[in-house]
Amino acid sequence: MYSLFTPTHNPQFLDDTFKSVVQQTRSDWEWVVVPNNGVEIPAHIVQHPQVRVVPAPDWVARLGVGALKRFACEQCNGDWFVELDHDDFLFPEALAELALAAAGGAGFVYSDCANFRSDNSSEVFDARYGWESYPVELDGVRYTAMRSFPADASSLHLIYYAPNHFRAWSRDAYVRSGGHDSTLPVVDDHDLVCRTYLAGVPFHHVPICLYLYRLIDGGQNTYIQRNAEIQSRQQSVSNKYVYSLIAEWARRSELPSYDLGGAHNCPPGFKSIDLEGADVNCDIQRGLPFADSSVSCIRAYDFLEHIPNCRDSTCTHGADGVSPRCVVGVMNEIYRVLAPGGWLISRTPSTDGRGAFQDPTHVSYWNPNSFWYYTRQEQARFVRGIACRYQATRIWQDYPSDWHKTNQILYVYADLVALKGQRQPGVVEI
Repeated sequence: MYSLFTPTHNPQFLDDTFKSVVQQTRSDWEWVVVPNNGVEIPAHIVQHPQVRVVPAPDWVARLGVGALKRFACEQCNGDWFVELDHDDFLFPEALAELALAAAGGAGFVYSDCANFRSDNSSEVFDARYGWESYPVELDGVRYTAMRSFPADASSLHLIYYAPNHFRAWSRDAYVRSGGHDSTLPVVDDHDLVCRTYLAGVPFHHVPICLYLYRLIDGGQNTYIQRNAEIQSRQQSVSNKYVYSLIAEWARRSELPSYDLGGAHNCPPGFKSIDLEGADVNCDIQRGLPFADSSVSCIRAYDFLEHIPNCRDSTCTHGADGVSPRCVVGVMNEIYRVLAPGGWLISRTPSTDGRGAFQDPTHVSYWNPNSFWYYTRQEQARFVRGIACRYQATRIWQDYPSDWHKTNQILYVYADLVALKGQRQPGVVEI
């Protein structure tokens, strides 16, 4: 049986939602409606034999949406928990598609979604951010559906691209993931989706639109009214999970991850490739000992600053097989071995005011702008021989420890994703 769960503090559109539930092509469902703040549910909904109305205790309602959804799921009797907001629609085949995915071994299922306004027009997301759209129709009304991204570290760690509605968890997946966090008043779904992935739950994307998300007139949707809080909290969720998500994506892709800092600095989940020290030029000259597109993640902590800059404008970046590899050559070589969507995560001592090509000596200088040559076309076009294309997912500066802060040794961190023809969430500038 499939349990749909819906907390509600305002049943204004609940009858429309109810109609989409009873129109499902499968009949083995229950709908758990959790009113809070004293709202009343329309009698014809309450009286339906497959609807259970379970008011939320006041203490649960005070905690917010995370606690309300957790409470709602605790009332569910089904083998699957299907999230359904109190003002949205399901397409009639939603549960039938879920059943097919469940039979195929999925533990978490999501679909494409359309956001619609009161005049039935649709919100269309900007294609510059990787979005794709297509037309759909329900009850004679045409909408524009947005195609969800594949579930990987790139999409999951940012709330904008993480799986949207339709969202469904098997009971086992929900329990393994720990369920909704009752302390979260917003971003509860983003947090739970990340933890579901990290729990090793098989994800399945149904590549059709199964859900209509209502945009309420006057900007009354929660994601608009509480946008500042959502943006702040989603950043905390992203920072908390991003490296674990990368590691889990690597495990699922069955591709290895390597650390370039040597065995003394190698974190769990990475294999060590020691390219530091006296032999760095020799090792880099031979190149990384991996096939093209065969690596999920390269970790370069306290590494890039040891690679020499280009000696002058005639530098071949090591591509001639004779000259030593320079910074550009190393960035090209890392890119070569990374799989599409693979990650380069780096931490490098930062020298503000000095670009990556300004010093011809062995030591290279880095700051956030140094990565523009590999992530932005307007800078890359000035450097001959750059073959790599990275998306700058995250670039920031910080102190790795209190000791570094005391001694004013600032580092630049850069998390880059290899662009190799895959559909990539977020802006691509190169």
